[in-house]
Amino acid sequence: MPTILCIDDDEKLLELYPALLERQGYLVLTARNGPDGIALARQEPVDTIVLDFNLPGMNGEDVAQVLSVELPDVPVVIWSGSLELLPESLKWFADAI
Repeated sequence: MPTILCIDDDEKLLELYPALLERQGYLVLTARNGPDGIALARQEPVDTIVLDFNLPGMNGEDVAQVLSVELPDVPVVIWSGSLELLPESLKWFADAI
């Protein structure tokens, strides 16, 4: 079963991701912040990462940078409600925005 890791600080979205994706046959792992998401990605094999950009502390760009180095074959999708605020440099670390 393909596994998707969702990293977001919004509790409602962390409930929504599994509700939607598990029906489609995915196993969904969730993390509430960047460091927890990185730790989970190190422990569990994941096929895709959905990552919020606006995270407290370690933002999505920092997390994407770490994950792109440690898991270069795992696609990272940046999710944000404020696309206009995303830095241009994210294109180097994200597979989709």
